[in-house]
Amino acid sequence: MSDQILRGIPASDGIAIGPVFCYIPAELTIPVCAAGPIDEEMSRFDVAREQARVELQGLYDAVEKRAGKEEASIFEAHQEMLTDPTLEGKIHEFVEIGLTVEQSLVRATDELAGLLAGMDDELFAARALDVKDVGRRVLRILLGLPDTALSAVTEPSIIVAEDLTPSDTASLDPKHTLGFITVQGGLTSHSAILARNAGSSRRLSSAGFDMKACSTSIDGIHVTRRRGV
Repeated sequence: MSDQILRGIPASDGIAIGPVFCYIPAELTIPVCAAGPIDEEMSRFDVAREQARVELQGLYDAVEKRAGKEEASIFEAHQEMLTDPTLEGKIHEFVEIGLTVEQSLVRATDELAGLLAGMDDELFAARALDVKDVGRRVLRILLGLPDTALSAVTEPSIIVAEDLTPSDTASLDPKHTLGFITVQGGLTSHSAILARNAGSSRRLSSAGFDMKACSTSIDGIHVTRRRGV
């Protein structure tokens, strides 16, 4: 592949050169099955929500130790989302009409994230990804799947992704993370905030990147962030 220059939004200054790790999250497939009684479906949600809270507390503790309380507070906010009455109410509404709790969770988080993404305020719009991150975590638990998102990064690399959730960013090993390029995202996203404050090896740049090209034909990349190149 010939050299190509992509311009994006720099989240911090610096230069990173290295091999590419293309991150494409696994698709969480909801099995086709009949919903149980409402109380049983909501009980399953409660159990999954508690496990999600434990996982998020673990992320909070890890990020607080590495980067400080301010950065770790992102995962306090995620824990608060778990008990948000609007989210729980939406899930209950969908369960009442005969959907499984997995189907209800996806519909509820999509609806709330859509409302946030449509707001004019960039800060509110950026929180749409947080809602989806929390929803995906609970859904993964409901499906009985492990949390292994970025465990495959085993050498120093530049992470290229459609987007990175705060959970993705926090779970990366700083020793293996030279930098980031994401198609989506901006300066106010929680992932960008984590990237700026988690150490000199953690930088993020947003660009119009072709993920198909990334997965098939790119071996290495040079990222310069003073001008978002």
